[in-house]
Amino acid sequence: MPKSYPGRRRTKGVRLPSMQQHLDNLCFESGKFHILNWYGGTHALRQLVTGTAVWDVDGYPPLPLRWVLVIDPTGQYPPTPLFSTSLILTATEIVELYVSRWSLEVTFEEARAHLGIQSQRQWSKAATTRTTPVLLALFSLICLIAYRLHALQPLSPRTTAWYTKAELTFADLLSRVRTSLWRSRLFPRPALNPTPVLFLDAQREQLIQLLASCF
Repeated sequence: MPKSYPGRRRTKGVRLPSMQQHLDNLCFESGKFHILNWYGGTHALRQLVTGTAVWDVDGYPPLPLRWVLVIDPTGQYPPTPLFSTSLILTATEIVELYVSRWSLEVTFEEARAHLGIQSQRQWSKAATTRTTPVLLALFSLICLIAYRLHALQPLSPRTTAWYTKAELTFADLLSRVRTSLWRSRLFPRPALNPTPVLFLDAQREQLIQLLASCF
């Protein structure tokens, strides 16, 4: 009869193989191939290997999770390990949820770059928690206004001699919305019987475009 030892029961088993060990021991046919929804609205063929494990960190209770090893059969992209604390999600769902996060990451990056999100200087904690939602709402409002403007006149990316781009960015939308608002409110066109003006139409438009792209 095995000898028993005092103390609490173990919360974890033996150490499982690492992702690299799984990859080294993987046969090409052992993982299932899936056609996944991929970046840019495309589809991709990937080999998925999955399993469950326990994430154990000192000071915290063990956390069960599902791991997924995403392998490009062409070898063009390196293998990527993904982890989820939801054990009911399938490997395909975990990968596609990860891919869908890209648009959110771009939104946060553009909001930081152009609207000052995460750089608030309030002393009140409540003010800080209100500022971020307001800035994200402003981001959405600018996109909606730009969408309406695009329906009236197609928008095009702003380019320079040293920087070209094929698709619109949030900076382009912000500049276009500013241009529209400033053109109608700050620099209205003269009436039928105009008084002397400081700017000709060409100079006025050039100033609006310059200001809209600088702030």
